[in-house]
This record gives sequence, C-alpha cells and structure tokens, in this order.
Amino acid sequence: MSQKLAASNGVINTRLAADVDSRFIGNACVLKAEISLARGQAQPDGQNCLEQTLRYDPRQTDAMAALSRVLVNSSGPIVTKDVLNRSLELAQNAVSIAPWSDRAEFALMDASFRKGRIGDALEAGKRAAALNPNNLEIKATLALVLFANQNWDQAIALINESEQQKRNMALKAHTVLALDAARRGDWHDVLSFANQLPRRMISRSDFAWRRSFN
Repeated sequence: MSQKLAASNGVINTRLAADVDSRFIGNACVLKAEISLARGQAQPDGQNCLEQTLRYDPRQTDAMAALSRVLVNSSGPIVTKDVLNRSLELAQNAVSIAPWSDRAEFALMDASFRKGRIGDALEAGKRAAALNPNNLEIKATLALVLFANQNWDQAIALINESEQQKRNMALKAHTVLALDAARRGDWHDVLSFANQLPRRMISRSDFAWRRSFN
C-alpha cells in the first residue's frame, strides 16, 4: 500500500492534481508533470507550467527536477544536445540546493542516463532509492540503468524485490522486463510486456537496448 501511495501517479497525487485549477502554477504543475511522466505521456504543455513556476521562484527544486525530467522525456527518442545539457543542469542545480530530495536525485539519474553518463546515473539512482525506498518509479528507472550497464541480474532482482504487482508496476519496469526477455530470446514475453507500454516508451527503450549490448 505504501508503494502505491508513494508513486507519482498514486491515488492521493492523482486526486490532488485533478482537483487543482489548471491555471495554477507551483506544486500543481509538479504533480501533473510527475503523473504524466509516470504514465509515459510527458507533454510539452507541462513544460510551460513548470517554466512559469521557476520564473516566479527560481529555487523551487521540485519544479527544477520535474522540468529536467519532462525535457528529456517529451522530446521523442532523439533529444538534442542543448535539451540534454539543460536537463542535466536543472537536475544538478536541484541536487545542490536540496541534496535530501529524492525528486532531485531522480532527475539527476534520468538526465545523466540520457547523457550516457551511466556511472553518474547509477550513483544518483541509488541515492534516490535510499531517500524514498517506496517510490517504484525510482526503482524501475534504476533497474533500467542497471540493465543498460549490463547488470542484468541486478536489474531484474531490483524489480522483483520491489514486489511490484503487475497492475501497479511502473512502466519502466515493464521496459526492463521486455528488454530482458529479448536478451533471453523469449519473444512471447517481449510482446507481452511491450504491449503494456505507450508507443513513445517503446522507441525510447531502444537507447537502453543499445547501451546494454555495446
């Protein structure tokens, strides 16, 4: 239950985001962005709200972290160098201001991973998971980074240790399981897990696949 409530798209956060007027900035933007990210549906309009929040309060670390993740997850499978650099800078700034923030460390893991800095991504992911051990999305993303680093058994073990029921499983956990099935040549399971992913996440998972076997 704690894992379900802690998730970005958990019952409480989803209800709060739905009840907030779309014109509001601040924490409402952060919640809505995180819910969209958890559903694999990060949208550019979420970026606008977060940008406004940071113009109003440049040191709002939750908004920095959310914007960092939106930038690299709403741009399709190919992200420009400028977007990658800004995403990483936002995440680094968030961590420097709030080193106790699991959101900031999560963003740093995501941005570092997309920049190809696997070692940095692993360290940030471990810190994020330690700060919020009930966040299944953090653990699923860390598992994806582990898989990309060819730590296949550790990646699968992390997902299994999280005791994620299929109905509550983070989307990136499905990605890891699909990639592992492909690695083992189990194409039935590949299709089974891939069918549960949004199309844009399937194209994005190719990055982890290339990293895993290079």
